[in-house]
Amino acid sequence: MKKRNYIIALMLAATSLNSCDYLDVVPDNVATIEYAFRNRIEAEKYLYTCYSFLPNWVNVDNNPGLNLGEEVWNAYEILRESRYYATNVGNNISSPNYNYWDGANGGKKLFDALRCCNIFLENLDLVKDIDTGLRSQWAAEVKFLKAYYHWYLAELYGPIPLIKENLPIDASEKEMQIYREPFEDVVDYIVQLIDEAKDELPPRTENPISDAGRINGAIAYAMKAKILVTAASPLFNGNADYTNFKDNRGVQLINPEYDPQKWERARQACKEAVEFCDITLNGPGERSLYTINDYAAPSAMSFETRQMNALNKVMTAKWNNELIWGDSRNDNNSLVRNILITINQGYFRTAGANSQHGPTLRTVENYYTKNGLPIDEDETWDYNNRYDITTIPQSHYRYAVVGERTAKLHLDREPRFYANVGFNRGLFYLSGIDGLTSDEMKQHKIFSYAGEDAGKNGIINYSGTGYFDKKFISIDCSVTTSGSWKNDRFPFPIIRLGDLYLLYAEAINECLPNDNATSDDLSIEYVDKIRKRAGLKGIKETWDTYARPQYKSKYKTKGGMREIIRRERLIELAFEGKSYYDKRRWKLLTTFMNEPVKGWNTEGVTAEEYYIVTTMFKPKFGSKDYLFPIQESTLLANPNLVQNPGW
Repeated sequence: MKKRNYIIALMLAATSLNSCDYLDVVPDNVATIEYAFRNRIEAEKYLYTCYSFLPNWVNVDNNPGLNLGEEVWNAYEILRESRYYATNVGNNISSPNYNYWDGANGGKKLFDALRCCNIFLENLDLVKDIDTGLRSQWAAEVKFLKAYYHWYLAELYGPIPLIKENLPIDASEKEMQIYREPFEDVVDYIVQLIDEAKDELPPRTENPISDAGRINGAIAYAMKAKILVTAASPLFNGNADYTNFKDNRGVQLINPEYDPQKWERARQACKEAVEFCDITLNGPGERSLYTINDYAAPSAMSFETRQMNALNKVMTAKWNNELIWGDSRNDNNSLVRNILITINQGYFRTAGANSQHGPTLRTVENYYTKNGLPIDEDETWDYNNRYDITTIPQSHYRYAVVGERTAKLHLDREPRFYANVGFNRGLFYLSGIDGLTSDEMKQHKIFSYAGEDAGKNGIINYSGTGYFDKKFISIDCSVTTSGSWKNDRFPFPIIRLGDLYLLYAEAINECLPNDNATSDDLSIEYVDKIRKRAGLKGIKETWDTYARPQYKSKYKTKGGMREIIRRERLIELAFEGKSYYDKRRWKLLTTFMNEPVKGWNTEGVTAEEYYIVTTMFKPKFGSKDYLFPIQESTLLANPNLVQNPGW
């Protein structure tokens, strides 16, 4: 590209992108490529510009995964005004929500991110005061970012244009009217970029204080695995709905034919990622599951409370060994405020909590029984009477308020249920006032009948389902002695080792020839690693011992293991923004999102009034809703772009 074109391109970038405003200006007031890359300091600023386009994962208005689907639901009065409501009810083409194509309505303009990455890669050689090793590392970081921005767009929209190089500023109109490329080609290019980058990156972050969130080898290996699992999944592999999805050249944009080799490719990528990340396999990424042994609990704390708190720490222990990629750029106060449970018990008050991020009844029922089985498959659990009211027994004193009344659904559930889900008359562990160390003083009561502290007290700031998300509230949150709320910030998990283990188990299982094929012990082994950490027995022992007769052989086939693995993902990764994307790639949203969203009757003031299963909403989800729409004005500006099917 000519120098003149570089200058103009950079001026355009600097004026159109707030994230490029760091650029200094030369004496004649013209920002130049040569100036931006004149030394290490200036080039590093541009490197951080490339990072600045990463999504704001912790914000419910920017991360579709936190809001979409039916894992959580907001109170209807709040819902009607939100982007969350508009997208779940139906997106639009005039001004789409979560628009990452054009950068609007909660989305960043990721095509600008790709242009910034290209500028960096094209001009890094201009920097003279960095050594070869650092130059290679920076180039690898930006190659990964370039791959990831392509992927973020592809995951939302399917086929996208590939921005391999920036067009010259004097490109013709015809050159600028680019096409969307077939999804398989997009994935191949993304994987090519990651492969070029992954072994040029440091295997792990050596200094979390200065380099937290910077791309390393473990991130690259893990994301490659996740991308290939998604590409092998039913939404993009063998989806007949896209048979006629072609552009004006007649090019097929998503291949409707099923290709089993995609799963084999995903399995190999998962295997390499696990071997690279897992310290127990001498992986240089040095990752390991966070367990109860990693949690430094007070000596007087009971095992049950230690177990619940350790499960909370999987998410909230800063830069713990399980976290592969975390985002600490953004304050999590907004998310915590959205989900925080209102408590007002003498010395402790969670002022400003609004509890709007409410788990649905379906999500609550997903969790296993105490024996580690789905609630309808455990022969020892009273499934048919699960909504009946009962008195909380002494045996549950670590989880709920003894002597109070609750639904049977809340008793005899697995540890992750009590660690992740708040319910009426349940307990909620927080640190209390600074300096308090008593285990008992930190267990707070959730009272959520209408008019009670955590219940409905107006048209906003309450859980519309009657349930609460405890997973993203660190147990180290507290109030100061003066009464001020003290949040405990932690990096948002983009991918962690537990996620990778389950991806590996899924890929191994899907490589089997048919649904009746005998399950693979290695797939079971990696699911069992997650179950063991959660305080549950292994799959074989559990189903052999506690399952109803018709389910005892479930784990023995590919089809049965598919159900087990999928449910394990929905439980283990609940509320982390993964459920929507998983159900989407499995092509199950047309099932889940066409059934009523249910919770309890939050208008109730007694147990008899409250514990009535109530339909909150009846969503409608069609095949078109799997891919996000492209804004109509964008299509008018480029006739070579075609809209996604159904829009």
